[in-house]
Amino acid sequence: MNEIWTTDKALSVLSLEDSLLDFEIISDQLSSAGFKLSIDRVETENEFANAIQNKKYDVILSDFNLPHFDAFAALSIAHSTLPDVPFICVSGMVGEEKAIELIKRGATDYILKDRLARLPSAVQRALDEAEQRLIRKKAEVDLQKSEELLRLVIKGSNDAPWDIDLINNKFYYSDQWWSQLGYLPDELAVDENLLSTLIVDVDQDKVRIAFDAAILNDGSSYELEYNMFHKLGHQVPILSRAFITRNNEGVAIRVTGTNTDLTERKRSEAIIMESEEKFRTVANYTNDWEFWIDENDKYIYCSPSCETMTGYASELFLQNPDLQYKIVHPDDFEAFRFHKQNECSIVTHGKELEFRVIHANGEVRWIGHVCQPVFKSNGVFCGIRGGNRDITERKNTEQLLISSEQKYKLVTENISDGIFIVKNQCFEYVNPAMTSIFAYDMAEFYAMDAANFFLFHHNDELHKFLTSQPATDELKNLEIECATKYGSAVFVEILLHYVHSDKTIYGVVHDITEKKQEQKKNMVKAIIQTEEKERAHFAKELHDGIGPLLSTIKLYLQWTMKLKSIQKRNEIVGKAEEILEETLTSVKEISYRLSPHILEYHGLTSAIQNFANKVEAANGVRIVIQSNATRRLEMEIEVALYRAVIECVNNTLKYAKALNAYIQINDAGTEMMLQYRDDGIGFDLEKTLSEQKGLGLFNLKNRIASIGGSLTMYSKINEGVDFRFVVKLNDHQENKKLSV
Repeated sequence: MNEIWTTDKALSVLSLEDSLLDFEIISDQLSSAGFKLSIDRVETENEFANAIQNKKYDVILSDFNLPHFDAFAALSIAHSTLPDVPFICVSGMVGEEKAIELIKRGATDYILKDRLARLPSAVQRALDEAEQRLIRKKAEVDLQKSEELLRLVIKGSNDAPWDIDLINNKFYYSDQWWSQLGYLPDELAVDENLLSTLIVDVDQDKVRIAFDAAILNDGSSYELEYNMFHKLGHQVPILSRAFITRNNEGVAIRVTGTNTDLTERKRSEAIIMESEEKFRTVANYTNDWEFWIDENDKYIYCSPSCETMTGYASELFLQNPDLQYKIVHPDDFEAFRFHKQNECSIVTHGKELEFRVIHANGEVRWIGHVCQPVFKSNGVFCGIRGGNRDITERKNTEQLLISSEQKYKLVTENISDGIFIVKNQCFEYVNPAMTSIFAYDMAEFYAMDAANFFLFHHNDELHKFLTSQPATDELKNLEIECATKYGSAVFVEILLHYVHSDKTIYGVVHDITEKKQEQKKNMVKAIIQTEEKERAHFAKELHDGIGPLLSTIKLYLQWTMKLKSIQKRNEIVGKAEEILEETLTSVKEISYRLSPHILEYHGLTSAIQNFANKVEAANGVRIVIQSNATRRLEMEIEVALYRAVIECVNNTLKYAKALNAYIQINDAGTEMMLQYRDDGIGFDLEKTLSEQKGLGLFNLKNRIASIGGSLTMYSKINEGVDFRFVVKLNDHQENKKLSV
């Protein structure tokens, strides 16, 4: 080659050069000569070795002397890694002997740095020589491969060569020919009768006629399938290909050919036929309409299911390919036509086309159509393979779903309860009622953190629900106090449903502000009624108990003024003292009921235990008390719980006919829980509350609510009662140890 490197790709050059100036001069020389360069520079042995290990170069340029390294070592490394890449030494004066030795060891050329004008032509020549070496080497390798391939083909091929010399009546059958039939070479006599012995009877005439016709009718070749007997007795299917050699007069003088054992091909054909039969069986009986259309848009195959979908038999589509267009609904025709025009492109490949067809009976059916182009091995388009599925039911369901979603939207946007959806702690949906309840607009809801939106007394509980992702679905119902956008309080009841499958929280918010206000009014009313009841009770105690006693004392004292006998007077004074002692006792009992001193000085547990002891002594009902409370609470809380216990015990004594009552007090740090149970006759709690007969129960609940607590009540006929009082405790609650 006489022209400069002509390929469009850059010439990849590795320069082993420790002088940056020399490297730039070398690069400039090559670039100026017209080479498009991709050149790398290395200086050390390690850099050189790594470079040729990791990249393929077209030529290597090496300085002779480098620190701790020289061109001889570089040439050795290059030949071990890139033996076919030209190696040119570009250096100063190193001596003729070293230059010759370098060339002997395999360097392509040696260029002095003061004669770099020779470098481009030397590089081009080296590239040309390398190309010629590669061409020769490839030719030698190809020749070796060809010879080896021919040897292997002859040795291992199923084709068995044979030859018949018609002039000298000589027969040659290769080792493979004998092996196909299970014989050793020349195991049988080789003569004109050999073939008639081995070819099966029914095929002998066919073979003779084909052979004679080829010889006598100026034929040059023939190909024929027939069966021959194997040594073991079974038949071997043979494909015989023969080529006829003729002399100048056109007379056949030699027949040369090969026999191919068709046993495996016949077996494969049988398997394919069986597979095709299975495919047709499956395709013919599947619910989907399977089809195969050739490159001319004509049906090669159309499964019978098309008749169920369209009302037209498969034969009609095979006879009239345009029928596939005629059945398409007019509103979908353009989309279908566009799809058909692009069936062999990526635009439609693998995508489902949904369109309607008009059934032969006039019904409209929805079709889901999927297809893909079929190409030959040479890339030539040869048709479309695909399937149609009746999706009418699915489309009807989708329409119902759309209608259902519209109804759902209509309901959610007009309901008075707020509805929201939270995912990843962000609002994904809020209905208009949410804006009415909290005064925020839609954009403000979508911009805020849902967990921080709700400000209420149960912050920890709801915050945990909104921020955690439980492993199962969960439901939560809470009553909380929130703040609107403008800071006013609003009480709401929130029903939360966490759906684990999509990690989403669905919530319903019901505004119970009016209900809470009504409850507050009822609570105040109940407290007033309770206080009035207690006042009436104490008034009755004073009027019916202490009043008569004091009147009697007054009469006795007045009587003593009239008596002259000191003995009589002393008797009257003694009786007055007895009545006075009884009066003091009654006053103490009333005072104790109002506020027992033991509660004030010794705390809740001691006060309840003292009261229980008196009840057990007077009424015979056993009261079991368990308590872990060791600190004092605010007096308001202790009094409310104490009076609640007294109310429960009095109800047990009056109505329950119980033998035992149980009181358990549990101080859990952040809350105080008091449980009261008895084994009495119980009552129908729901009926009592619904008929508003349980004024005492309502007062009991409101008494606890007044200190920020809650009451859970359970009772059924013959199951006693179970009341649980829970009071949330603030961090500033008293924490004094009780004095015992």
